[in-house]
Parts: sequence; structure tokens; C-alpha cells
Amino acid sequence: MYISYSSTSGRFLPCAGLLAAFAVQGCAGGVSARDVAGYDNQLATGNYAGASTLATGAGGIGADGRSSNLLWSLNAGAATTYSGDGSRTILVLDEAEAMMKRRDLGTTAEKGQYHARTYDGVMVNAYKAISAMHDGHSDIARTELLRSEDRQSRAETDYQAEVA
Repeated sequence: MYISYSSTSGRFLPCAGLLAAFAVQGCAGGVSARDVAGYDNQLATGNYAGASTLATGAGGIGADGRSSNLLWSLNAGAATTYSGDGSRTILVLDEAEAMMKRRDLGTTAEKGQYHARTYDGVMVNAYKAISAMHDGHSDIARTELLRSEDRQSRAETDYQAEVA
């Protein structure tokens, strides 16, 4: 956290730092620093099943893969991919993808949550393809790879327009 320094008074301004921390935490949409640290630690130590369990709990992800927290759904999907549980990965990421589509269409009232970018969709389809390949479903993997390629193309167009 950056705390500004006032040269006129010679004192740190901790209130500005605290205010910034509360603002960031409030915008995080249900993502606590403790959960993030635990998730990162699980990944760093190679405990992908543990990271998946933590993300699933933090995001309130049900047995059917549904959640109202997109960021934790994406994290759970990634960790579940790493752990090799292909069917669970596809279930969680199908729901994350549906959540992203609802947000893109404006048919959801969720506020203060993570807003997915085009590259998030690319990764969702790539992880689903990896999981399908792992489970021996080459037809599903092919479909997901084609979707990933399409999204990459759209991302390129989006970012070219943004740069221009």
C-alpha cells in the first residue's frame, strides 16, 4: 500500500492509505485478502485441489457449479483444471461463462463484482478444452478450442480499437 508523504508537515498520511485500502476492499466484490492469500499459497505450493476447495468455498460455488461471484468461479475453474478434475472444471467454467454472458447482455443486477474482459473468456474456453482433452472428450475439446480462437480474434479487434 502506498502512503503519501507530506513535505510541508513532515508526517505520513495514514488516513489516505486506509481510505484507499477500504475503497479497494469494498470494490472487490466479495474477495477477502485472507482468501486471496490462502488461494495464492495453495497454488504456490502445488496444492491445486486445496486451491480449488478454497476458491469454491470463498465463491460460494455450489455442487452444480453455480455462484454469484465471477472472480472466484474463474479461480476455482483454473485450480480445478490444474488438479485434473476435468468434469468439475467444465461444470464450474460453464457457469462462469454463463455469468459473463449475462453481464455482457446486461441481464444481471450484480454490482461491485469483477468485470470479465475478453481474455477471461479466451482462458475459460482454453481451460475447458484442456479438461475435455484430459477426460478424453476430443469433440468437446475441439469446440472449446474453436471458441477460444474466436474470442482471441475478438480480443484483438477490441484492443486495436481501444489503442486507436
